[in-house]
Amino acid sequence: MQVDRAQLSRMAKSSLAFFFCWCSGFVVAHFWGFSRLRLPSFEPFVFLSNQMFFYPQTVLPPGLQFVDSQGVCHGEFATPPVSILLGLLFWAVIGVSFSWLTRSLRLRFVVPLAFLTIFVAPLIVYSLLHIFSIEPEITGP
Repeated sequence: MQVDRAQLSRMAKSSLAFFFCWCSGFVVAHFWGFSRLRLPSFEPFVFLSNQMFFYPQTVLPPGLQFVDSQGVCHGEFATPPVSILLGLLFWAVIGVSFSWLTRSLRLRFVVPLAFLTIFVAPLIVYSLLHIFSIEPEITGP
């Protein structure tokens, strides 16, 4: 497989856009958590507010645990350091794949796709892990 300089440059641009969007989520999540701003109580806004508040924990979970059908935890699947390492590896693979798939798109299309990918990827993974009764440790008020 040959990759010429032009493709490599476009992949680097897509990759930088993806990881900039990924890192900006932490800034937005911390701003959202410490501000007094609240969205209306309409269901989609509540879901969006929860996603913004719990962004750091859903993107890099502090641990993964086995949970039964009643919601009782039966031990850890991965300790905090291992789950954060797995999370970083997961996002590196997603980022490289994203940059490869979007290398031919313009930046104005790449940025919204990056936000959508960052928002949807954890939901898909946690839905698949739920089949095996594995859930992330998410704590909040």
